[in-house]
Amino acid sequence: MREYWLIDRFARTVIVHRPAGPAYVIAATLGTNETLTSPLLPGFACPVRDLFADLPPAAATGASTNDD
Repeated sequence: MREYWLIDRFARTVIVHRPAGPAYVIAATLGTNETLTSPLLPGFACPVRDLFADLPPAAATGASTNDD
């Protein structure tokens, strides 16, 4: 696998993993004010915020956001 994404609906983040030798490393941790892109998908861009659009606001769930 050349890349995988872990989407955390509670933290409202996307963690991108890519291979580095025999293991995978975190290539990026994206918050709701960032955009998910991939060198494997030219032209693809998804605002992370859009992945959580159907969820209640973070304050209502007690979750915090990573808006770095």
